[in-house]
Amino acid sequence: MKQRLITAISHKTGEYKDGIHFHNGYEIIFVTRGEIAVTVDDASFTATAGTMIFISNLEQHTIRVTKAPYERYFLNLSPLACDKKLADAELIELLRCRPDGFKHTVCFEEDASFIVSLWEALLKE
Repeated sequence: MKQRLITAISHKTGEYKDGIHFHNGYEIIFVTRGEIAVTVDDASFTATAGTMIFISNLEQHTIRVTKAPYERYFLNLSPLACDKKLADAELIELLRCRPDGFKHTVCFEEDASFIVSLWEALLKE
């Protein structure tokens, strides 16, 4: 059976009410509106519009909306499929390696509209 690379993808607007949790897959969140406080294991940070968040599989995390409205894109990737399909070692390490001082976020504020168009293309696909 062929393993799908993308196991979940969505665009959501509104409040986020979920306690501490983890996913079996790699999670990528792109914030397009609002602000959230994120805790991943022992690291805490704030994410605003234009921020992409990378959470590895099995990393416990929680998200709390600090400025509404909160809008985001969400993507979950299969670790098994990533290992098979991503040939770039540095790219896969972004998803699974968490050395001391790892930063879970990348700010794409200046390129946010382009990033949104990529997310929309993924959703259509």
